[in-house]
Amino acid sequence: MIGPTDEVEALVPHLGALNLIVVDFPKIGEGRGFSQARMLRQRYRYRGELRARGALKRDQLFFLARCGFDSFDLDAAENLEIALGAAGRLQRRLPGRQ
Repeated sequence: MIGPTDEVEALVPHLGALNLIVVDFPKIGEGRGFSQARMLRQRYRYRGELRARGALKRDQLFFLARCGFDSFDLDAAENLEIALGAAGRLQRRLPGRQ
């Protein structure tokens, strides 16, 4: 797991061996994880699973997917059924995403 203050570059030598990287969003308004995900996907070509976890709301799903996240753990206060409905609509909008 990497947090907002962790340097993505420290993971680069290990990316080929990592099947999952979890990016932590410890509080609402913390956006550095979006940049970390973008760097992992675009600059370093990470192809494994990228999961967002922490203080995440369903209205962030679109942006999480745009930055390269494959999965997410929403804030416990979010309604999972509503979030899954939003994710289904999101899936149809993002060509090439599984």
